Amino acid sequence: MTKFKRVPTQPYTLITPSTPLAELEQFLQDNIFAIVTDHGRKFVLAVATQQDLENFVNRRGF
Repeated sequence: MTKFKRVPTQPYTLITPSTPLAELEQFLQDNIFAIVTDHGRKFVLAVATQQDLENFVNRRGF
């Protein structure tokens, strides 16, 4: 099991399906993966990596 640092000086960044791609890209520059949750942070909807983002952008033609 992985434990994440949860201290007031390093708050979690909320990543949801409505998070802009630019913000996700910025987040993934400093982190290996992003856990995509609902707005209430009750459910994990996906795990996204830099490669996932690149594949998505290439398929969409951005």
